[in-house]
Amino acid sequence: MRISAALLASTLLLSTSSLHAQPISTPSTEPAQAADLAPLMPLEEVRSIVYGEDQSRSEEALEALEAYAERGDAAAMQILGDVYALGKFADQDKDRAVEYYERSIEAGGAFAAYRLAEAYRSGSLVDQDQTKAVELYRSAAEKGVEDAKVKLAEAMLFGDGIEQDADQGLAALNELAVAGNQTALNTLGNVYSMPSGPVDQDGEKAVSFFDQAAKAGNLFAKVRLAELYADGEIVPEDNNAALQNLQEAVDGGLEYARLVLATGHLSGRFGDESDPSRGLSLLTELAEGGNSQAVVTLANAFYWGSGAPEDPNRAVSMLRTAAENGNVAATQRLAMLLRDAPGERIDENLAEARTLISSTSENLPPAVRTREYALLAAADARKSGEFAQVTQFLTEAPAPARPEILRAMFQTNPNAFVYVAQTKLRDRGVYNGPLNGLLTGSTIRAINTICDDVCRRGPMRQEAVQHLSDRLAE
Repeated sequence: MRISAALLASTLLLSTSSLHAQPISTPSTEPAQAADLAPLMPLEEVRSIVYGEDQSRSEEALEALEAYAERGDAAAMQILGDVYALGKFADQDKDRAVEYYERSIEAGGAFAAYRLAEAYRSGSLVDQDQTKAVELYRSAAEKGVEDAKVKLAEAMLFGDGIEQDADQGLAALNELAVAGNQTALNTLGNVYSMPSGPVDQDGEKAVSFFDQAAKAGNLFAKVRLAELYADGEIVPEDNNAALQNLQEAVDGGLEYARLVLATGHLSGRFGDESDPSRGLSLLTELAEGGNSQAVVTLANAFYWGSGAPEDPNRAVSMLRTAAENGNVAATQRLAMLLRDAPGERIDENLAEARTLISSTSENLPPAVRTREYALLAAADARKSGEFAQVTQFLTEAPAPARPEILRAMFQTNPNAFVYVAQTKLRDRGVYNGPLNGLLTGSTIRAINTICDDVCRRGPMRQEAVQHLSDRLAE
């Protein structure tokens, strides 16, 4: 069984938004009178409070950080960037987070460059810009940030924001892996487990890299090993090995492993070893404990009656509460249910979906916000002018986000999808028919000029739509 889209999304969220404690550089100060440099709480102690999320001391920690920042301390400004990026000790303020990262970089902060690169890569604080991300990764890598070296190599491997050089990217990752870099080991494991990527899929190599990372203590590597053994696609299926690796990651304190374990049991992913009742219990515990992805996964289970009693209204209620509390994933899922009413289990409510996205717009990452507005525009588009507006929304979306938007658009309104396809095909000079959103013979022939045999077996099959979305977004 393949990993669900929800879990893939949660993996991305874990890799881009978690705060990891970083070594603190020796405090640097701008010229100041000695009398102005009153003793402050040690910066390492401040760091422990912030990354340990000790709310009882948040006020004094913030005051100390602000004082260090006024003295020009690069590390303090990077920590303040983290604080305002995620809103742990203060209200989230994306502009202020970026400002502190930029000030830290100007003061010589290397890790702030990495943090800001991640923001440009993911679109979490600013509009996605892969080229800008690469520039910042390079700057951080040159100053010795290991994670930035991995991301720069990965960018070269896939050609994200930089001219693709798979050989150089792979060589750089292998060099880092040989030195024991766990992130590089996991990245190589992921690369070799891909069905189509810059290198040939190789289950043996994928397992080897994940195993090296796991033996070095990396708990995420154990989760990936478990997924490979449970799926049984590129290595022999071994549900006992899958469960053992997951349990070890859970015992190590990795909450994400508990989520994968719960979802696997609920969905029957572990074959005869699956225990749906245990999965539901674990997932409920996680959701009640505030795990944002568990809330969405549990709501999906109730909506579809998959491993849980079918109760669409309960699912919607859960998502509403989570969305009101700032859960971005829940906001997106609720908007989708209200917009598309999949399976006709609830009534479609575009007005509420629009209100939901509008009211939470400022809290949504720019890429997510653009996606949701594009899909809402597509939901009830029926005329050429309305279809054209959908196309404009898509054009304004960050390039890396467009394929996923197109795939979701097909589910929301197939005619809007076809209209966008006609527009893109006309721009390429392979379609000269009317722009009407209808799957005419001339439209199909034009699609076949850019799509391989997967589209010729039916351009509106799920596999064909996925492939066509990638091609249209190029």
